[in-house]
Amino acid sequence: MLTFHPIFKIIIYLLTVTVSTFIGIQLSKGLCLENCLLQRIIYVGMSNLIFLVGVILLLQLSEKSISEWHEEE
Repeated sequence: MLTFHPIFKIIIYLLTVTVSTFIGIQLSKGLCLENCLLQRIIYVGMSNLIFLVGVILLLQLSEKSISEWHEEE
């Protein structure tokens, strides 16, 4: 099975965490009424979780489809 280089995966994961953290902070700034620290932690945590799960699934599906594509040739 063909896979992406581990350094490539780490770079993608770090970029994903950076962008999703920024989005979570912006959400907490826009929607914060009281107890902003707890809301900021919740928004950043949820956005990181959702983004990382999506990126992990996309990378796994990409590796699988690339492997199947090479098997057909």
